[in-house]
Amino acid sequence: MSDALKHSRVWRMLGWCWVACVFIGSLVPAGTPGLGLINDKLEHGGGYALLTIWFIGAYPQQRHWVIAASFIAMGVIIELLQGWMKWGRECDIHDVFANTTGIIIGLLLSRFWLRNWTARAEAWMAAR
Repeated sequence: MSDALKHSRVWRMLGWCWVACVFIGSLVPAGTPGLGLINDKLEHGGGYALLTIWFIGAYPQQRHWVIAASFIAMGVIIELLQGWMKWGRECDIHDVFANTTGIIIGLLLSRFWLRNWTARAEAWMAAR
């Protein structure tokens, strides 16, 4: 249903801003204030689940698997960059697993519970 979104550009632009925040937050030096507030693996899984849910709501259904594959690739690239940059970060395969688990959870939630959440949000906002 996201094909019929009235404000699809806004949804997508906000999503891409979140992707930029994930990249920046993942690549700043270790020990930066405000990072690592909860459990590292929960942050990875939860963050990627939210990104997946957001993008699935903002793009048509035929792109959902591309979105999932792209976020898996993004998580791998970020981990490789962390290992390469030597800023107190390390390349951790467990982070990739946490990211992928979050992506799978996001796909399942978007498919069964949060289907068309952006269209419902737009309808709710229009009714107000």
